[in-house]
This record gives sequence, C-alpha cells and structure tokens, in this order.
Amino acid sequence: MRTTSDYQSNLFEPSIEDLREEWNKMAQQCGVRGCFRINNEMRTRFDKLVADPVWAANWRVALAKIPKCPELLGHNRWLKGGRPFKAHLRWFLNDETVFRLLEGFYQEENPNRFVGNRLKGDAF
Repeated sequence: MRTTSDYQSNLFEPSIEDLREEWNKMAQQCGVRGCFRINNEMRTRFDKLVADPVWAANWRVALAKIPKCPELLGHNRWLKGGRPFKAHLRWFLNDETVFRLLEGFYQEENPNRFVGNRLKGDAF
C-alpha cells in the first residue's frame, strides 16, 4: 500500500489502477458512475496523460474538485434525450479535463445557483 508521503515525494508513477481506486472512492461518495473495468482505450489515454508531469502531479487535486462541482454531479442543464451529465472516468481521461478542473472551468458549489436540480434561469 502506498502512503501519502510516496505521492508527495513522487517516488513512483501513478498507475491506471491507482486512478480507478481513487475514482471509485469519490464516485461512491458523490453518486457518479464508478469504474469497474479498464479497457484498452482508457489505458492508452492514461498512459499518454501520465507522461505529462503536470497532469501526473495534479490529477488527484482535480479529482477532489469534482464533488464540489454540482454541474458534474448531474445538477446541470438537461441534455438532448432528457438526462443530465454526470462525470465519469472516461470523461476524466479526456486531454483537457484535469486542466479545466484546476483552472476552475467548472462552477464550484454555489447554493444560490440551483432550484431543485435545475440551474436558476432555466426555461422549462
């Protein structure tokens, strides 16, 4: 088992299994989809992303922001087909997702922003 000091000292490179384990902990706490199988496409994306030292050093910070962003938990504008977006691991493995989370692209929790599960100002 790796310790927090291992992460801080960068003694190892994170694995896709590390990411899957951390994702599933977060998913269970905030109600987004867990990940129970890593496919080749996800493994390829991860290998590309983890080669970037900025991504490798900050993916956990970005992951910790997801529960604070209601629009990533399904509290967002309805999409075609009637289902709101919820974060999932394949989305997290997109090239820009970690950087967008770090830069504050997704609105963090603001209790005055929502009525029920809809954004204020939505026309329904």
